Amino acid sequence: MRFVGNGKKFRGHNNPVEMKYQKSTLGGSYTGMGNFSTSTEANTVKLTWDPKQYAQPVTMANIDIAVNKNDGVVDYVKYRMASAQQDMVDDLGTIFYGSGGGSDFDGLAKIIDDGSVAASYGGQTRATYDALDANVTTAIGTLELDHIAASVTAVEIGKERPTLIVTTKAVYDIIEKLMYPTAQAQYNAVRGNLTRRGFSKQGNGLAGELGFAAISYRGIPIVADDKCTAGYIYYINENWLYWAGLAHPVHGMVNLGTGGIESPTDAPSGNHGIAWTGLKEPINADGQTGQFILYGQMICEQPRFQAVDQGITA
Repeated sequence: MRFVGNGKKFRGHNNPVEMKYQKSTLGGSYTGMGNFSTSTEANTVKLTWDPKQYAQPVTMANIDIAVNKNDGVVDYVKYRMASAQQDMVDDLGTIFYGSGGGSDFDGLAKIIDDGSVAASYGGQTRATYDALDANVTTAIGTLELDHIAASVTAVEIGKERPTLIVTTKAVYDIIEKLMYPTAQAQYNAVRGNLTRRGFSKQGNGLAGELGFAAISYRGIPIVADDKCTAGYIYYINENWLYWAGLAHPVHGMVNLGTGGIESPTDAPSGNHGIAWTGLKEPINADGQTGQFILYGQMICEQPRFQAVDQGITA
């Protein structure tokens, strides 16, 4: 849910973005007063994405609410709400690594791709625009630090570089063994925690700061995710790959709260796109039902700044 928690606003009806796909050829040196070009040059293309929807229902029989309210042991409504939220997070984790099929949000398999999974992205074909291709390395086999170095370097373009590296628990363990204890001086490997806003070194985090356990490679946090595709490492530049949330026209968006937040700048985004319909009684049933609803889309304005290693076996 890091992406959703850091969400940006979904703009317009299809979130249009201009992607630069080639350098201008009109600039150049000159002498005296020069003879400047006044030509126009098309070096951008418009990318668009349709918003998608997800719903997680919460349905309870009134008799169950009554019984649990009567004994006062368990807050049944609160329990069912929390359970639905957990199921929603689990589902979204699966979708966000997927290929965006059907009604699903676009996932990393579609976004961080070179045409092997998705021939087009953002309404444009990858065969036409090389900038839509991510850096994809297949059939890694036995992982070495050189593989990680090569993938990071491949998408370090100017000031752009990955802000997050995500992999499976199994591959994370392999990386940790490769980096510790001998690699600390050479690779700046540092243990710490990854929060929604960034990486904090172990022992240097803010009081009460929570997050995924992480190690740092070249200043980039590496985290393990249960939902990550087996044998994969994703190198993500979050400056260009993000969640864009859309408010529900009737129910708006829920307040994600600020529990455990150390400063206003660390507060969750107001553009997450999660709504709660409230509990309602069906006309033909003695119970209550409501839905957690999510509107939005995963957006990547520059796939060429993203990378993935595939086929890691050891």
